[in-house]
Amino acid sequence: MQNQFKTFQTKLQSTVKDLNANITDGATRLKQQIVENVAAQAGSSQGTTSLEPSPSKQGGSDGYLRLPVESAKKLRWYDQHDMKMIIQLHLREKHELIQANSLLREALQKMGGASHPEVAAVNAAIDKIKVDDDALNDVLVLAAQSEIDRLQEQVGNLSTELRSLQQQQQQAAVASASLAEKNEEEAGATDTEGARYDDGIATDKKSSTSSCSHCSALRQQTARLTSALAEASAAKDVAEEQLAKYKEKHNEMQSAQLEVVRLSQDERLQAEARCEEAEIKATKEAKRAEQLLIELKSFKERAQKAEASLQDERSKHAVKTVATEANQRARAAELEMTTASLSHQLASSQAQVTALENKLSATEAEAARAAADARDLESAASERDDLYARLAAAEARLEEGRAVQLSSGALRDMFEQSESKRVVAEEELVATAKLAAELEERLAQATVSAEDALLEAQQAGVKASAVWEAIDAAVEERWSQAGNDRSKWPACAQEEIEAVEARLSALNAAHKSLQEKLQLAESAQKKAEEVSVAAEQKALTAEAGLERLARSSEQRERRLEAAALAATRQVDEFRAALGRLEREKDQLVEDRNSLEEAAREASTAMAGARMHAGSGSISEGGGVYNSSSTINEEKSLYLTPLPRRPGSSDNSNGDTAHLMDPTDLMYLRNVLLKFLGAHLENRVQECEVLLPALAAVLRASPVEYHKLKEMHTKSHALLGGWI
Repeated sequence: MQNQFKTFQTKLQSTVKDLNANITDGATRLKQQIVENVAAQAGSSQGTTSLEPSPSKQGGSDGYLRLPVESAKKLRWYDQHDMKMIIQLHLREKHELIQANSLLREALQKMGGASHPEVAAVNAAIDKIKVDDDALNDVLVLAAQSEIDRLQEQVGNLSTELRSLQQQQQQAAVASASLAEKNEEEAGATDTEGARYDDGIATDKKSSTSSCSHCSALRQQTARLTSALAEASAAKDVAEEQLAKYKEKHNEMQSAQLEVVRLSQDERLQAEARCEEAEIKATKEAKRAEQLLIELKSFKERAQKAEASLQDERSKHAVKTVATEANQRARAAELEMTTASLSHQLASSQAQVTALENKLSATEAEAARAAADARDLESAASERDDLYARLAAAEARLEEGRAVQLSSGALRDMFEQSESKRVVAEEELVATAKLAAELEERLAQATVSAEDALLEAQQAGVKASAVWEAIDAAVEERWSQAGNDRSKWPACAQEEIEAVEARLSALNAAHKSLQEKLQLAESAQKKAEEVSVAAEQKALTAEAGLERLARSSEQRERRLEAAALAATRQVDEFRAALGRLEREKDQLVEDRNSLEEAAREASTAMAGARMHAGSGSISEGGGVYNSSSTINEEKSLYLTPLPRRPGSSDNSNGDTAHLMDPTDLMYLRNVLLKFLGAHLENRVQECEVLLPALAAVLRASPVEYHKLKEMHTKSHALLGGWI
């Protein structure tokens, strides 16, 4: 029975040991996974803050830098700022760097000329930074996706391990319960057989008490395992929460970086468009200025030619006008003399004509009076004709009456009427006869008066014709007396008069032509004056435009000179800063060489010391120093570029020094080389990310870390002022 109990106890102990080992292994793996997650998140945060690996410094198998656990802890100890602030600082610095480079490029393009090789090298470096940044963004997106998938897979593995641990815990609880029941049954059996086995009771009690104590120990161990499992599940939840936070931060950083890249590209395109527009405007203004200068020169030449031709024409016209005026004055004097003589002759002939016109008006008045008398005679003759007509009508009626009397007896009744009518007609006839006699008398008188008037008219016509003949004769006599009949003149007089008339007509024609020429000359002079005034106005406007262009060109030259001076000063500053950087680079190269030699010596020394030393080394997480070291122990350390040699421990308790194996020395070498390469290539953000790792590698205190950070900030400020 005791043998069975012992075998069962050994089995239970082995089972509990296996369970404890499994739980310990699970907790260790969980801790390792959490540590790896933290390290991966630290590495990914460094990668999202534009940690750009240099192709010249990294090989194909190096990959991205991952800080160990202690260095990641140091990163949070030394610098409590959020990683988001670091990313924003990096993006702002990158944006300012690209903007300053674009402004310098614009200034150099405006200055023109060949660019300096140093400036071209800086521009090429900036372009390379842009290209590398874009490539790094793509790589980080892909790397983050794979990391997220890997973390999800690890979370699934942890959940399966937790389920297996819970099952093992349940199995252990069932085994402990069965063991307790068996112990109780064995204890009951020993109580019933106590009368026969008095000596065995004590031993059974002892064994039962020992088994109970062992069961209680197992229960305590199970409780501890349960608490450890709960802690592991809590750690898993915390890790999942941190993973979710890291995912959110990664997405935010990725979106912010993409937004910044888009904004920088938009600003670059806008700046390029503004530069192109400014260049096009400048070329247009220069072309317009050249065209205005050419037009101004042509206007000046035209104005000078017009003034010269106008002066020539004025001089020629003045000479011609003087000669023509002299000729015209002589001819005008001759014409005035001839016109005076002709005017005297014309006045005498006009007086004779007025006298003849007066006589003609008198004869015309007499003829008018005779015509009035003739019209009166004609009216009297018309009245006589009327009376004759009326008399003929009366005679016709009388004959009709007589014919009626001679008609048949039927007309007797009408005879009396006709008699009465005849009496009346006779009376009327007597009256008409009287009237006819009177009319005849008046007609005779009228005919006599008409004949007299006709005679008088004939006499007046004869007199008028005689008067006209007398007038014509008088005029002919006067004109003959005045010399109008040139046929009667002597030949010399006729020739002289014809010559004078020809000269007079020629003078009139010349006078008219001179007047026309004078009018043409005046119009030409007016046009020339208008052209000269317009040319003067154009010349004034062109001179004003030329002055404006000269002022603008002077201002532009002054601005260009100022820009050139500023550019030369900047180039001098660039060269001075470049010289300082080259000196610093040489110094850093020398320091790196010395550090490499010291690292090699230290590696050989550490390797030998590790062979003789104990187990003091790096912790499980891959930190540089042991997890037992504290911040209070590190406050007494000083900043040194080399790791502490064996036996140089500052621990007050007399502990042995922490030794480094070749893997740690390789890590030290990688960190130093990466930091030096980033510093030489001016990768500021990578230097800031590697600085805590470097301080952790060098075992620097917080004060020493801040001093190292200040030195790095000053050197970066110097490099940033040069760029």
